[in-house]
Amino acid sequence: MAQSNKMMSCKTCGAEIAKSAKRCPHCGAKNSKPFYKKWWFWLIVIVVIFAAAGNSSDNDTDNKDYGGTGSVADENIPDTSNSADNKDNSDSSQETENTKTDEKTDEKSDEKSDEKADDKSDEENSGANEEKDEHEEQLTTGQRNALASAKAYLAFSAFSYEGLIRQLEFEKYTHEDAVYAADHCGADWFEQAVKSAKSYLNVTAFSKEGLIDQLEYEKFTTEQASYAADNCGADWNEQALKSAKSYLDFSAFSYVGLVRQLEFEKFTTEQATYAADNCGADWFEQAVKAAKSYLGIMSFSKEGLINQLEFEGFTREQAEYGAKENGYE
Repeated sequence: MAQSNKMMSCKTCGAEIAKSAKRCPHCGAKNSKPFYKKWWFWLIVIVVIFAAAGNSSDNDTDNKDYGGTGSVADENIPDTSNSADNKDNSDSSQETENTKTDEKTDEKSDEKSDEKADDKSDEENSGANEEKDEHEEQLTTGQRNALASAKAYLAFSAFSYEGLIRQLEFEKYTHEDAVYAADHCGADWFEQAVKSAKSYLNVTAFSKEGLIDQLEYEKFTTEQASYAADNCGADWNEQALKSAKSYLDFSAFSYVGLVRQLEFEKFTTEQATYAADNCGADWFEQAVKAAKSYLGIMSFSKEGLINQLEFEGFTREQAEYGAKENGYE
């Protein structure tokens, strides 16, 4: 039993050797003691234990000073996140209240402004009506009646300023009362000129210049008459054509003679030519009609009749045809 305690197995070859042997006599391997049986190992263990004890003491002190993870320290630390959220909510609520207050203030301000504007408008209208009533009370009987007559005329016909005064004077109003009525009847004389131009064009055909002359004859100013001619909506080519057909309804014309007549009525050459080209006239038949008209007034020889027709703008062929159809072979 004592002998076995002094023996051990070789870690290399497994043979039994003495524990005190430095080398295995069988394989020659070195026989070393386990490290935990060496003195320096236990020295290191003691130093580590003391170091660990010192750190544990420091941690306890720190926990007491700063509260560690204890509930007492947590209770003493204020909850800043909830405070910040409450502050934000409070600020947001305050802003909402301020906005509502501002909106209500603006609404009240707008309502007051509208009320003031309505009151001002009512006051102005009331003042205008009062001034109108006072003005009417100051009118003479002649002025009041002349003004009523002027408005009645303008309700069914167009007048120039001068034309309205003349009409009122024709009705035996004094010149002063007639002028007063024309000044206060509220007419737009440019629009009156347009209305008059359209009325003339509904009755007969006019060239642009002819219409301006007619309106000036009715005492519209040149500016008013020109405005009416520009804004009456007339197609001057169609007006020339309408005029050409009107002439051909009661008299005979050659192509050239009709163009000349339209130019005399102040249609342009282009407008007159358009009318002659599109009026549908048979110029040979127009020569026959013209020859018959001349023979109804006086006697003509065949050659004399032909010459007269040529003078009126008929061609030689048309003139000879006109003479032949009226009895000359």
